[in-house]
Amino acid sequence: MARRKVHDEAQKPRRVLPEPSWPAAHRALWAAGIAPRTSRLARPRHADTLRPLSIRNAARAWGAYLVVLAEAGIDIAADDPAALVTPDHVASFVDTLAARGNAAGSIRVRLFDLRTALRIMQPAQDLGWLTRPGGVSINDWFEDDPEEAEKEILDPRVLTALGWDLIASANALPATDEDALRMYRNGLICLLLAALPIRIGTLSLMRLGVNVFDHGADILLRFSARETKNRKPLECAVPDHLLPAFRHHLDATRPRMVRGEDDRWFWRNPDGTRFRYAGIMQMFRRVTAQKLGKESGTHVSRHGMATALADLAPDRPGLAAAVLGVGEGVVDRHYRRAEMRQAARLATNLLEAERDELRLRARTRFGHRASD
Repeated sequence: MARRKVHDEAQKPRRVLPEPSWPAAHRALWAAGIAPRTSRLARPRHADTLRPLSIRNAARAWGAYLVVLAEAGIDIAADDPAALVTPDHVASFVDTLAARGNAAGSIRVRLFDLRTALRIMQPAQDLGWLTRPGGVSINDWFEDDPEEAEKEILDPRVLTALGWDLIASANALPATDEDALRMYRNGLICLLLAALPIRIGTLSLMRLGVNVFDHGADILLRFSARETKNRKPLECAVPDHLLPAFRHHLDATRPRMVRGEDDRWFWRNPDGTRFRYAGIMQMFRRVTAQKLGKESGTHVSRHGMATALADLAPDRPGLAAAVLGVGEGVVDRHYRRAEMRQAARLATNLLEAERDELRLRARTRFGHRASD
């Protein structure tokens, strides 16, 4: 049986050409594009703005593209990688991905990653048409299947319950136990994702005194346009029902994870290192798989918030758009900019009304009496 499995694996067609197997010219351009800068005065490159995970995904996209071209009988050993990227070749790539069963969202991501790979290797080449064919964004060309999107929704009330469950598990352990520190941090992240319109990329950048401001009666989270995906400033208050947990992490849990490194970074690992974007993503997938029986990405929390708000406030169609900072046209029609924070507070109140029991349990756990 083991021999048969090895034979089957050997016969399985390769779908991604690893970097060491790329044409020599491509490898050289890639190495130059991701090499560390030798001087602070050196011109920044596109790779300098990317996370390691993004660079890895770009390499995989280029490797997948080369495999499709080679299977079509096209000579991939060109010194100029951009010369291989033509509308016909890209169309063939998309058709191949679709034939393999890739969803629209996966194809869209592959094209974005493909363009990233070319920007790393040949930044002077203008290949904007890759993600805007005919002047239309591929977000519109490759819309998600509504049925698949429906499956990828995590109700914020379920995520809230998960967050409190993790915190309860942490509180059952000695305060200095590394598992307790880790679970408390993870629980707070789940609670924040359930209550606030923050993407993981932004959440991972939280720093004390830069993004986190404690005003006593409340705690504000403030992010500049450079720190958000849609390049618009974001400001929101930590909801009242999360303040005890947030302050406990700030005053008790987090200090046990600071080891002399720049202590402004809010999210830490028990060994003192920074808890970064990739780690948060992996944690969320692992925790949802373990606790909810299905692995989910962090984006489902935003989808879930939009759905929950539509259920709770069907007469406010612009509420979710305003809270999540998407659908700018809808936001402009329904809310003035000054109303966005009011919309966020309204959203929090609506969601809180649905989780009274959870809030009462939380306040009891932290020694607070619930108000009538």
